Amino acid sequence: MKIVIVETDSMGGLIHFAYQLAEALAAAGADVTLITGRDYELASLPHRCRVRPILRLWPPVEPPPRSALAARLRRTLWPLRRAWRAAVLAREWARLTREIRRIHPDVALFSSIRFRFLALFLRALARDGIPLAQLCHEFANREAAPGPAARLAGALLPSPYGFFSSIFLFSAPAARAFRRAVPEAAGKVRALPHGPELIFDPAPGDAAALDARYALAPSDRIVLMFGGLRPSKGVSDLIEAFARLPDTPGTRLLIAGYPSREFDTGAAQESLARLGLAQRATLDFRYLGRTELGALIRRAAVVVFPYRSATSSGALALAMSLGRPVVATSAGGLADAVEDGVTGRLVPPEDPEALARAISDLLAAPEAAEAMARRGRKVILSDRSWPAIAARMIATLEADRPAPAPQAAGRPAPEGG
Repeated sequence: MKIVIVETDSMGGLIHFAYQLAEALAAAGADVTLITGRDYELASLPHRCRVRPILRLWPPVEPPPRSALAARLRRTLWPLRRAWRAAVLAREWARLTREIRRIHPDVALFSSIRFRFLALFLRALARDGIPLAQLCHEFANREAAPGPAARLAGALLPSPYGFFSSIFLFSAPAARAFRRAVPEAAGKVRALPHGPELIFDPAPGDAAALDARYALAPSDRIVLMFGGLRPSKGVSDLIEAFARLPDTPGTRLLIAGYPSREFDTGAAQESLARLGLAQRATLDFRYLGRTELGALIRRAAVVVFPYRSATSSGALALAMSLGRPVVATSAGGLADAVEDGVTGRLVPPEDPEALARAISDLLAAPEAAEAMARRGRKVILSDRSWPAIAARMIATLEADRPAPAPQAAGRPAPEGG
């Protein structure tokens, strides 16, 4: 089976997922091409699949503004930047469409479609007889309500979901939520587990470097939250929960990750100051590379996911893959990924008191916490392995492929079909 995977994010969790899926599909015998941006983060890793880093998009990670004035200008000019990005995206999707036509795969798998107008390119590919499917990590903007332009596009343009023969979501709760939100595409939904994260081995010197960066003593116990920071991820709930923990020497809170445009970094810093946590907590608003992140997670005593809403979580899969004790809310697909008291702890969303109790319980009983972590790692490496996911996906794609259109009388079939 010839498969093209399209992931326009060339850095971060989505390209990590796409790479591991592409490698698993290739190992299962598929002919796989991964198309992504020119600054492809994983270029140094070994590849079974072919990679086409052809898309010239804006940097996925930008340095933060250097001053309040720069931040104000960025906010003021955002509508102009957004219009420019839409033009760039249209140009690159035209390039992408030509490349997919050239390859002419048995199926093209797309990641999340963030802009409605991209459905026009999907329609063009579908009219060329190329079957399309989706890796649907997100199907709604959980950070902000759609603006007037998005509502107008929704009224005037076709839905992208109409062009997909299969739509893969990576938890059963996310699949149910999608069916409710997009009932016209409910019959196309296929639920799969999120696979393990296997590409985060630390490099020599990473562990010593992170201890120096965060001024950690060998005996310090880290309560860690990591990953892209967005309002829906409940950072304020974690800060409130940590303030409820006993002020035990050597117990530190570390929140590390690249903030989205909607995330209020100033409010997080003010919360730490208001709650008297400035000496016990660290906010690191950076994008952390694979090896540095792997070392940081291994250093954590507890990894926390205080999400207020979620579909699934690659960050949670990563912490479990590395065998770390986890506390997560029962939001969306997180409830599927963690069995409370067996592979980690689950608490209700937006409940700092319950979150604090769960963190405190794991810190107070490190042997029990490590036993949960070992069970969680075993589950994600066996029951949710990439070979199992790849086999199920190939079988589904084969079954869901639309039948070829009948040839008109007297018209020869296209060559190379």
